[in-house]
Amino acid sequence: LNTSSWEIESIENDNTPITSSTHTADTTSNTTTVWLSGGTVGNHYRITNTITTTNNLTEERYFRIFIMDRSA
Repeated sequence: LNTSSWEIESIENDNTPITSSTHTADTTSNTTTVWLSGGTVGNHYRITNTITTTNNLTEERYFRIFIMDRSA
């Protein structure tokens, strides 16, 4: 692992999107981490991580999050 970047995309139109407060890349353990917060109940978000290896290869992976009201 050489570099890591995170992108947050709202799948639906959103005035209060989910945000990333911290993201890290650990080149020793080859891990990357993102801390997310916020978002609008009922909306879906696509979170994408793009990494570059020390051999200059690029890999992109994503996952989706659906925001639910925890008080329900």
